[in-house]
Amino acid sequence: MFGMAGPEASEAMTTSRKRISKDDAMDQKIRETCKILQSIAKTYPRGSAEREALREAVDAFVYLELHKGLKRSYEAFRRSCTKPLTKAQQQVLKRAGVEL
Repeated sequence: MFGMAGPEASEAMTTSRKRISKDDAMDQKIRETCKILQSIAKTYPRGSAEREALREAVDAFVYLELHKGLKRSYEAFRRSCTKPLTKAQQQVLKRAGVEL
């Protein structure tokens, strides 16, 4: 999403050179995009079709990005569930009384 790949996918640099997480970078990009759309919407009169369409586009964009994030998380969870349990995970389950 937002063209981040390689090392930038896990961390990005802010203008202050402070490392931020991929999620924070995406959140920042979402906020920036919404701010741009909202500033364009303000150029139209209140109640106009254009202003309302842009406000709806902001909501749609946010929901779409949330959906993409949830889908990535689900896929990562699904992939992790197909791997065998590590020895440490097996020990935790055995201590909890789960028979493997």
